[in-house]
Amino acid sequence: MSVNHWKKLDAKKTRDKIKKLIAAKPTRFKELLIELDCSPTTLTGHLKALKKDGIIRLVIDPENNKNLLYEIAPESKERVNAEIDLYEAVQFIENLNNPIYSIKKKGTTTVSLFTEWKDVKDRAKAQKQIDTIISGLTAIFKVSRPVGDKFAIVVTKTKEGTT
Repeated sequence: MSVNHWKKLDAKKTRDKIKKLIAAKPTRFKELLIELDCSPTTLTGHLKALKKDGIIRLVIDPENNKNLLYEIAPESKERVNAEIDLYEAVQFIENLNNPIYSIKKKGTTTVSLFTEWKDVKDRAKAQKQIDTIISGLTAIFKVSRPVGDKFAIVVTKTKEGTT
């Protein structure tokens, strides 16, 4: 992969972090700098791109009208919330220490379940349990308790004939 590809991926991750921070509460530039640990020039570039895309906007701080806050643009809140959910799911999966997963494809739908299993002795039992859950799409919604400490279910939909 090209260097440019990795730069774009890195920029996307940073912008996802920015959206998550701003979605939690309107945020000042300085607070974002501290949280993201990047240069002011880099942060300004990301904020300009997000603002240009209509994802964020600047508002006056109601507590101090000399300060400006970044907030999610009202028309983008639903989209940003969905992106944050996806970002958090990816972060969860990337940080699993002892992962167990199962993937099942049914027609154009692919369902994946990822979890962390701490007790290696019960790994085969856990894998069987996960495979059972993933086998029936309706079973996912009837699980009385999650397998392991946490779990993420990723459902992707593709067009006919694509992967």
